[in-house]
Amino acid sequence: MTVAPGPAAIPDSTGPTFALLRELRRGRARKQAASIAFWIYLALFTAAVWGGSLIVAAYRALRHPPPPTEVSLRVLHAAPAGLTALALLVLLLLLRDALWRGPVTVPGATVGWLLGTGCPRPARCWPARRWASCPPPPWWRWAWVAGTAVTCSG
Repeated sequence: MTVAPGPAAIPDSTGPTFALLRELRRGRARKQAASIAFWIYLALFTAAVWGGSLIVAAYRALRHPPPPTEVSLRVLHAAPAGLTALALLVLLLLLRDALWRGPVTVPGATVGWLLGTGCPRPARCWPARRWASCPPPPWWRWAWVAGTAVTCSG
């Protein structure tokens, strides 16, 4: 293995390389823009020709809806319960997925920061009892007195 006494001299060819790349891509960008414009035109033309009459018919049907039938009245009556059942089913599926993923592991830096606070550990693990285990700040009583005075003064 040969070790050079100083840094190796590498010629800077960044500028000419970028100039060549810009020149080569100039024609490609125009072709790509023309291709995208053609596909957008084709999609709009197809939607207008093929779906135009369907859109107009749907718009006219919405302006003059047919009278409700027995089936539609039953569906409207059952819709709230069905949507509630669907929401509960989705919630149960999400809970099942959360249980399937297993325990959550916390990085060491987060654990060190979390456990280094002045509150006892069980209180941080139970968010509902967090307020009872951490001592209030020293200015808490003065803030409470000021808030009560402002509220009572109207």
